[in-house]
Amino acid sequence: MRIGIPLVLILVSILFSGCRQQTVPGYQDIPLHPKASQIHSVDDRVEFVVLSASAEEVAGYYLNELEKRQWIQVDRWGSAFVYEKKGRKILLVVTDVKNRTKVSLSPFQPN
Repeated sequence: MRIGIPLVLILVSILFSGCRQQTVPGYQDIPLHPKASQIHSVDDRVEFVVLSASAEEVAGYYLNELEKRQWIQVDRWGSAFVYEKKGRKILLVVTDVKNRTKVSLSPFQPN
């Protein structure tokens, strides 16, 4: 019995460690889309591609996920969204490119 309980705890921790949602590199409080691929960073901007999802679906995913994390959408221009949390602003751009959706995330600094 003493061996069984620690073994169960270890198995449960391994199971849940695989369930953690990945975050966008450099943005620890912003989730990475589950179907994201081709992730690369340029300065403070992170770009990635989401296959088999439309720009509307990806934008909706981020609207829901960011609201859960208390980000507030403060502006929008077509496919560009500005979110704010505790004085920090980010720019999320979601566009359809051929058979995939391209996502760009960067700090927002108005001119």
